[in-house]
Amino acid sequence: MLIHLTPKLLIKLQHDIPCELLDIQCPELGLCLHGGEDVVACRPYPNKGYHVARRKVGRKAVNGLLVHTPEVLSTFTLTTRWNVCGDPDQGNRAQVLTHRVHYTVLDDEHEAVSDCMLLWYGRDWGDRHWPSRWPADMNGPPVRWEPRMDLVPGCRRQIPHRDFMDKRRLGPLVGFIREREETFALPTLEPERLFEAPPFPGPPRQHAFAASIAGSQPAS
Repeated sequence: MLIHLTPKLLIKLQHDIPCELLDIQCPELGLCLHGGEDVVACRPYPNKGYHVARRKVGRKAVNGLLVHTPEVLSTFTLTTRWNVCGDPDQGNRAQVLTHRVHYTVLDDEHEAVSDCMLLWYGRDWGDRHWPSRWPADMNGPPVRWEPRMDLVPGCRRQIPHRDFMDKRRLGPLVGFIREREETFALPTLEPERLFEAPPFPGPPRQHAFAASIAGSQPAS
C-alpha cells in the first residue's frame, strides 16, 4: 500500500512566527521520523503560510511524503509535532504543538491513498481518465476538509475535530491551539494518480519511507 500524507501547519503570514518540524509518528507502522534528520518543513503552496512536511532529500519543496507498506491498512493514526517560536524578549517561550489525525480507509478498490483531496477529483490527462473518488457525503472545498494544524482558530472546518487551546502568549498572539485531534476518511486511489499531473509537485516514488505493520522493517 502506498500512503501519501501531507502533515501541515498554517501560520498566517501577518503573525510572522517561525516554526520547525519536530517529529512525525505512526504507531501502527512503527514509524518515527525526526525533524531535521528524516523530514523537514517546506512551503510548496502559493499561500506561504502553510508549512508542509517532506522527506529530507534535496531542496525542492514538495507536497508531503510517501510511506510504502506491504500490508493494507484500514485505520491508522499520524501524530505530528511542531515547535513554534515565541518571543524571549517578551517573556514567552517556544511552544510545542501536537496534531493527531485518525485516518480510516473507506474501501479496498485500489492500492494507494492520499489526504490531498485535489487528487480525488475526476480529470482527463492525455489519453487517461481518472474517475472522481470523492465520497458522496463530503461536500465543500478541500480547505474545509483536509487535515491541518492551525495556530489559531477561525477558519470554518467541516472535518470532525477537537481543539485544545492554550491561553498564554505566543509571540504577538494571546492564545493559540496547543493540540488538535481530527478524524479523516480516505478513499483509495490508483497509485499512478499520485505521480501523473499532481496539483502540486509531490514526492517521487523512490523517496517513499518503507514501513511494516509488524514493525520488522525500519523506515529507510
